[in-house]
Amino acid sequence: MNIADYIPVPPRMRADVLGRGYAWCRTLIAGATLLTLLTNSGDVLFAPVTAAGAPSAPGWNAQLFLSIGPELWRWVAIATLALVCTGWRPRVTGVLHWWVASSLFQTATATDGGEQVAAALTLLLVPLTLLDPRPSHWRSLAPMIGSRAECLRVVRSMIVLAISLQIAVIYFHAAVGKMGVEDWSNGTALYYWFQHGHVAMHPSIWDPVGRWIFSDSTLLPLLTWSVMLFELGLALTLFAAPPLRRAVFVPAVAFHIGILLLHGITSFSLTMIGVLCIYLLPARGVPTTTTTPWTP
Repeated sequence: MNIADYIPVPPRMRADVLGRGYAWCRTLIAGATLLTLLTNSGDVLFAPVTAAGAPSAPGWNAQLFLSIGPELWRWVAIATLALVCTGWRPRVTGVLHWWVASSLFQTATATDGGEQVAAALTLLLVPLTLLDPRPSHWRSLAPMIGSRAECLRVVRSMIVLAISLQIAVIYFHAAVGKMGVEDWSNGTALYYWFQHGHVAMHPSIWDPVGRWIFSDSTLLPLLTWSVMLFELGLALTLFAAPPLRRAVFVPAVAFHIGILLLHGITSFSLTMIGVLCIYLLPARGVPTTTTTPWTP
């Protein structure tokens, strides 16, 4: 008999995607929608529009929510999103989170773009949450033992790969879509965006600083083109090694915080920061037991 059979097998570390990036992604996306619902009444969110500007017919989930009335639906959604933010029972709240995000996107008439991203990402997160057995997404995973646990790890990794591909497409489309717009291609778009009626830079910043910076014939195009290049770089980060993805995380978050501070688009910025958490933060190491005898 081989003496190696009696040597204890120490735990090895395997990466699992159900880490802090996944948890912060769910919490921030839910928190962004929660802020929107807390700061706007049902009459504002679902204001009537003209026939020419009416959205397409809502899906079954939105119709079910709106059948109980916009204001009551808003409070039901607020309670649901609060549970998601706490991380409680991902298997339960994952589907509910998508239901709320999708319903809001399909029916709300006062949105800022973050709702579309939230609806897509929460749908892609549903299978991942259904494979999350923890009572809270903030809890550490139990040690993975056996082939079944290893298969689940691989499946979860493939789901996150699909989510990452969707995120890369979002940033790629944002960059390439701008290239076909004259104001972006000639480098003057930021000047007009920072004076836009709805998302303009605050006068206290524009008058002393913004007007001077964005009137410079050299600096303005460089800043404008840098936005497209940075978004394109974020899309290509899909193919980068984990250390580089981790290094890009802070500049990417700063980019969206800048959008929040300069344009005041809060829910969109928070949603995209949540998206970056699952896209760029590394997977968590989880202890696993192996049947191979240990050798020093």
